[in-house]
Amino acid sequence: MQKTDTLEDGRLSPKQLLAYISAELRRALPSHEIAPATDEPGQVRLIDKSSGAEEARLDLANLLAEIFSAPFDASLIDERVTAFVEMARIALVEPNVDPNSIFPALRHAEFLETYRDNAFVRPGPGDCSVILMQDLDAQVGTFPRSRGKAAGWSEETLWLQAEKNFAEVLESIQLRESAPGVFSIWLDHLEWNSNSLLLSPKTLKGIQAEIGAECVLVAAPSRESVEMIDATDTDAFRRLEQWMQDCLDMPHPQSEFVYTLCDEGRKLQPRFFSDRGVLRAMN
Repeated sequence: MQKTDTLEDGRLSPKQLLAYISAELRRALPSHEIAPATDEPGQVRLIDKSSGAEEARLDLANLLAEIFSAPFDASLIDERVTAFVEMARIALVEPNVDPNSIFPALRHAEFLETYRDNAFVRPGPGDCSVILMQDLDAQVGTFPRSRGKAAGWSEETLWLQAEKNFAEVLESIQLRESAPGVFSIWLDHLEWNSNSLLLSPKTLKGIQAEIGAECVLVAAPSRESVEMIDATDTDAFRRLEQWMQDCLDMPHPQSEFVYTLCDEGRKLQPRFFSDRGVLRAMN
């Protein structure tokens, strides 16, 4: 019997779901108290029972959004909650830092509201920032400053290592025409971080040359891919506009901007922004 079978048949209430998540956290982390964060609704605190110290905070917003945006499915809820609990368990263990597991990742500015104080962050293109993240195979998460300090790594060293790792995975780049005139680009070995291709205009210039366009528009409203079109293709522009709206309406939306990349330069320039499903020119 699945754990969620004991709940009501149909969509769960937020109260039921929070109770279920808290119960699973307590089961997996018996040495910790699970308490709501009174100063941040939607977060829970993991408190060590022996010392009384708060060791971590978990933001439930993305998990709740994923579950409530999908039809009720007990097995899918089990799967997502189990993955979330495992992520929490990993967060409490200071692993040996594998230098090859750290990558720069583009995330929308809103993502950083929860993690900024304990994360390595740099400015990124448009409405995004660059944050260091760690790929632990089973889970991907923010690489906290506390972990870098415990490992004895300087901030400069971490960024250099992350950029080296990212340069190596660029060799796994994939390209396909997902719709007439719309080209999807992603990283085969780093799907969760494919939108970070915006950090490599040189790589995107190579794709531009491959599709034979003098000037292209590039968008990354989701984590899984970057989309590119010929800037003169009006039909592809409309398809890109719809695709962006679809992605921005889903959990974990990323950049709302569309960037231009032309032969005369190697820098992405914000050109349009998505406004309720319509791409409007930047002022």
